Amino acid sequence: MYVFDRAYNDFDFWKKIIATGSDFVTRLKDCARNRVLQKKVLRGRKHKCGVLYDGPYVSTSPSAKKSKIKLRHIIYRDKLTKKIFHFVTSDRNLSAKAIADIYKRRWAVELLFRWLKGHLDVRYLPTKTPNAVKTQLAVAVLVQLLLQLKRLIEKYQGTLWELLRDIRTSFVQKILAGCGPPEDSRDGGRTYVMKGVKISRSAVKPIVRFLLKKTDAVTGLSLKHQESRVVLSLHDST
Repeated sequence: MYVFDRAYNDFDFWKKIIATGSDFVTRLKDCARNRVLQKKVLRGRKHKCGVLYDGPYVSTSPSAKKSKIKLRHIIYRDKLTKKIFHFVTSDRNLSAKAIADIYKRRWAVELLFRWLKGHLDVRYLPTKTPNAVKTQLAVAVLVQLLLQLKRLIEKYQGTLWELLRDIRTSFVQKILAGCGPPEDSRDGGRTYVMKGVKISRSAVKPIVRFLLKKTDAVTGLSLKHQESRVVLSLHDST
């Protein structure tokens, strides 16, 4: 079973899938014909959820008119979001509800990758080699699964993103706890000094920025190299 989004609304492409002995499920693009059908289906049952329609798919494509392939058009309203979806599928055995559930699982995968790109910085891959890409994606998925596990075990009430943010903030606080008391700062910020640490500024800066990235606890960051110590200045958002 092939499952894909509306970008692949191409009857010739669908025919190639069917020719291999496989089936497909995809969403239909919005068009006047679908809107008319939806209006008829919703007449007298505006608030009904679940499967609203399961019938033959009629395409305006010249290729479709010549073809004898029969497809199903399913209209489904999600119970939670109340959003209406139009699906087309070549499968004639599964129930309309099962078809909708299959597409939901594809959407869940897309949401996962959006989360990984947005919160775990896998939008831009540092390398393009296949093995390195697979490794980075595998690690990102593992981190996401570990966050879900931690959320379940600790019965965390917030979102996964909020949990990740709390972990990052806690990590930074533990690092700063070993830096000694903060020095006075004229601008009202806090300056932590890691005395005796011999490390290049170019190496420290990206690490600290990564740790503080997207945390609400900090709005400013500056590093100064003074003799054999690294000075880290943090500015509270308050």
